[in-house]
Amino acid sequence: MDPSVKKAKIKRSKKIGFTLATIQFILTCIFTGLVVYLNVLPNKILIPILCVLLFVCLWDYLSQHSRKVRTAGKSIAVVFSILLGVASYYLFVTNHVIDAITGSNIKIDDVSIIVLEENEAQSIQDAKDYDFGILKNIDNTNTQKALSCVETDVDAAVSTKEYEDINTLVDALYKKKVGAIVLNEAYRETLKETHENFDVDTRVLKTYTFRVKIATSGGNVKVTKEPFSVYITGIDTYGDISKTSRSDVNIIATINPKTKQILLVSTPRDYYVELSVAPGAYDKLTHAGTFGTDVSIKTLENLYDLNIDYYARINFSGFEKMIDALGGVTVHNEEAFTSIDGYYIEGGDVKLDGKYALAFARERHAFANGDNQRGINQMKVIRSIIDKVTSPSLLKNYTSILDSMTGTVETTLSSSDLSSLVKMQLGDNADWNVVSYNVTGTGDKRYTYSYSSKALYVMIPDEDSIAGAKKLQQDVLEGKTISSPESK
Repeated sequence: MDPSVKKAKIKRSKKIGFTLATIQFILTCIFTGLVVYLNVLPNKILIPILCVLLFVCLWDYLSQHSRKVRTAGKSIAVVFSILLGVASYYLFVTNHVIDAITGSNIKIDDVSIIVLEENEAQSIQDAKDYDFGILKNIDNTNTQKALSCVETDVDAAVSTKEYEDINTLVDALYKKKVGAIVLNEAYRETLKETHENFDVDTRVLKTYTFRVKIATSGGNVKVTKEPFSVYITGIDTYGDISKTSRSDVNIIATINPKTKQILLVSTPRDYYVELSVAPGAYDKLTHAGTFGTDVSIKTLENLYDLNIDYYARINFSGFEKMIDALGGVTVHNEEAFTSIDGYYIEGGDVKLDGKYALAFARERHAFANGDNQRGINQMKVIRSIIDKVTSPSLLKNYTSILDSMTGTVETTLSSSDLSSLVKMQLGDNADWNVVSYNVTGTGDKRYTYSYSSKALYVMIPDEDSIAGAKKLQQDVLEGKTISSPESK
């Protein structure tokens, strides 16, 4: 071969090698920046990784000066560039999702002006001369905001009639004592307990949306050094996670990062408790959620004499998407049943997709012990989710799982809180003792704060089970080892 041609060929080969090494170095820098920004790796892992990556970069660059290892250097540069590119993409997506779901403390209230389906009014302007039915004491702030918006829209003052509770308010609309009612959409599912055809019988003229910051007492905890509690709620709605809605799932996770103890206390949604909105405002726990997550938190704090530092919320659409992204979950069902939504779930160990898992977690009518069994089943689903997300199979659907969380999960834990917890776990690789506990009660019919004119099904709390929950919570906070008959 002509020496000049050979020299040109070698020069071109080196140039390609140096280019590949440069690309590898740039991707190494990007990967390093993302890892440092996320701050999830302890130094004992981070430093060796960075040393290896920089050493490989240097070797690949220097290898282009040697004919014997030049090809190997190119191959290694290509392989590492691909790996670093994929890893950087996953880190970028992870960071985006963490930023999207953390630090959330906003609630969204949709307040609608509702008329009967047969009503002639087609716009808010058509209703300006109507009497508007409003709740006298319940959700007064949002009601007044909505009325102010109505008066602005119609450019006139409107006439109102006050009613004590949701039931009498809706009855007034049906009996045509008022032309329209002002109703927070968070109460829609609640009022169907007495007016099951409400969606068909009525229509919305206009909806006003209000965003309010939620004030909570916690949030200043060093989560890797101090015990803390998180309120986990599954809300009774699809769509925007920040919408105010009934709380279908009410679980308090009390966590001690020093002793590696986690206690999950589940409270039935129909528990008859005093809501924090007013003295003597006894109602179902689920109805606390219609006033906002802050009311649910304060109500549970009063019930258990416990300070709740953070909360995490997931709605129905988020739950379904997450389960499907995980590839379904497997639970043990003691007895076959058909849910109120028509989903048949056989007995034994069954694998459930999103819709069936939601039906399994929500059902209570099919069980003799109703809400108590629902709480037990919710714990089963949570345990199965934990098994999935802590297994290597998580990587197969990693991006799908992250995508399922965006817009459907939110928490007041900050991104730095989550990062520090992950960093701690990677650093000590410790096993956690997870104990679940369900408080119990007996079914009854009682008048409630939301429905003072009609008795609804509620669960009267069993004080002994509450005392048991309090003791376990206090034991976790004090660093004691806990156990219970419900633990696995």
